[in-house]
Amino acid sequence: MNQELKTNSGFYLKSGKAFSDLTDDEVLFFIRIKGKRQYFNLFYPETFLASFKRLNKYKTISEYTKDADIVIDISKYTLADISTKDYETIEEVLNIDNVIKRCRGLRAISMHEARILVLLCSKFFIEFFGKNSKLKLIVAGCVDNYVMDIMFRFAEHYSVQCIGITDFFLFPQYKLVTNYGEPNHFYEPTENEIDKVLNRLIEKKPSPLAISSFRAYSNAFKYFVSYYYRLIVRYCFFYKICGRLGYEYRFAPHLKAFHTLRQLFLTNLYFDHFDIEFIKKNKDNIVYIPLHWYPEATIDYWTDHPDKANYFESVYKVVRFFQDKGLTVILKEHPAFFLCRELDFYRMVKRFENVILLNPFVRTQDLFDYIDNVVVWNGSTGVEALMIDKNIYCTTESYYSHKAIPHYTEFGNPKKFSIEEKRMIIKGILKTSLRVF
Repeated sequence: MNQELKTNSGFYLKSGKAFSDLTDDEVLFFIRIKGKRQYFNLFYPETFLASFKRLNKYKTISEYTKDADIVIDISKYTLADISTKDYETIEEVLNIDNVIKRCRGLRAISMHEARILVLLCSKFFIEFFGKNSKLKLIVAGCVDNYVMDIMFRFAEHYSVQCIGITDFFLFPQYKLVTNYGEPNHFYEPTENEIDKVLNRLIEKKPSPLAISSFRAYSNAFKYFVSYYYRLIVRYCFFYKICGRLGYEYRFAPHLKAFHTLRQLFLTNLYFDHFDIEFIKKNKDNIVYIPLHWYPEATIDYWTDHPDKANYFESVYKVVRFFQDKGLTVILKEHPAFFLCRELDFYRMVKRFENVILLNPFVRTQDLFDYIDNVVVWNGSTGVEALMIDKNIYCTTESYYSHKAIPHYTEFGNPKKFSIEEKRMIIKGILKTSLRVF
């Protein structure tokens, strides 16, 4: 992305044009199914929007008609509409197999249908970018499904810049600016900012995104109601009856968290007791792995290889690696994913003889008091562990690793980071962020 914040003069495109000079024909803002107000409130801070001095409307693009100036409607095409030139462009821009592997929705349906959806979506954006030659910038969240993925890839092909903005562990002061989990230069932090973040992490202060058990149960109830609403209204009515191919319509049955009472009654049966004495005695032979919310962008699109988007398989592979070494693995459920994990996953990990599965409300900071070895994918636990001198290993490169963190297959050869190296990692994270206030 390589955008850069000029401290006194605002944001700039890679071409050198200032955001403040962009007009309504040159900028689009991506929104999701609930419309402009919700998406802008969630992802686009006022401090960022204020940098667009010449915009009158903040025009939007979406798969859904609510508040959309441009509607991404792939149902108006068939494969017969795709020309030979279109096919050549698609083959140049996309690896269709990788698009399918990365998207949780496309992975859940037949390869035949998945390829058709990718081709129809590609046809839309070939026509769209061909007709909108003045467009220079699309602002969105980070890539989180195949439609966004294809939009971003064709935007690059047609020299349109994309900026993905999302929440991360430095919420609420900062937003992360990344399309696919890559590091960028979007902001120049002060030395004081770097020190504040470093000290917060060294002091092991809980993340503001952490939630209580009460809130977890409350969220689960909302997921339950939401799932059946989406199944009936979005899938049965809008997709099955109306034939709409929007992502939230076609894939509603697959976009589920807590959706069955079996999860409510059985989930807690799989969690083990937090045995502090056992952990103290065996700390050198224990590896801690925090579980991710799944599926989500950090697994689907931020991992360094599309095969790693199959998160469960990756977890089993890593657990088996440490079992073969005679080490115990502590898996801890993600607090925000309580009651939402597929029970088949719990059943499988409990078949490994070296696994301890902890409930999500055991505090990570308490585990850090007793455990030295930590293996991470893309979560903030990796940053927190690194800052307090834990032996940290990764399964994939991330926006903060910069190839400095050993791979888990190098277990036993940890890297210790100096204060200056830690500051440089924090600086890199803040550079890839947007200051909200």
